[in-house]
Amino acid sequence: MTIAPNALYQAPLIGPNPSVDAFYSVETDLYYPSIRPRNVIDDPFAVLSNRETIGAELLLVWDPTPGTWYWLWDRIDREDARFAWSLDFVYRHQPTARDANLVVLESGAVVPFGGSPPAQDEWDLTFDWFARPGPVRLYGTLFAGQSQARGDSARLVTRGGGSVQIDWNTARLSTRLHLHDWGPYDFHRDFNLTYPLQWYGDLSYGVRAPRLGTFDTRFGLRAQARVLNEYSEGWLDPTVGGTGHEVEAGVYVNIGM
Repeated sequence: MTIAPNALYQAPLIGPNPSVDAFYSVETDLYYPSIRPRNVIDDPFAVLSNRETIGAELLLVWDPTPGTWYWLWDRIDREDARFAWSLDFVYRHQPTARDANLVVLESGAVVPFGGSPPAQDEWDLTFDWFARPGPVRLYGTLFAGQSQARGDSARLVTRGGGSVQIDWNTARLSTRLHLHDWGPYDFHRDFNLTYPLQWYGDLSYGVRAPRLGTFDTRFGLRAQARVLNEYSEGWLDPTVGGTGHEVEAGVYVNIGM
């Protein structure tokens, strides 16, 4: 049993810029230009990951066979415990905002966002597990959390979900379920694009048992489904409300030479 608490306090030398719109005063006939959050291209003192934070973490690990270290990169192949798991809880108190992140546009241009999200606390809870009942290997995760987007959206995302993968001889079944989470690409979190539900499934059969770091011949079926709402990419009219659906299925063959 491993019990690993961690604590963090950090504060930048110079705090983040506030976001203030331009203003013209009729009484004084003076124009006050806008103030925008800094960014790493134009200012070396931009406050991003170094924002003021009081953080705490508690990590618990149960590994009854420490001869196969739980944190090995290829644990799913080498772990021989009948059941091993880790539970990680992280809380971040963030009393101030941060400056603007950068975004890569469709044209390839790199520009800063026009603002940043407000001061908000974040937390993450992750349960990671592995089981080996006989010839079957099972492993997966459960997660929940409350996090901010990387762009300038003020909407705080409360998300959850999990995954399971089952290996039996040369067959593999994997599935993932995400609830109110960002999509699979970086720009989904950049622009705070979330889906009420995302499901991914994959069933494959190979000539040899699957192993990390190898590429073998496999035949498989893959499917995915999403529920869309006004916060999702691809929703036709965000002002209408309601939900939509996307479903995709396919067959694939990987040829290992």
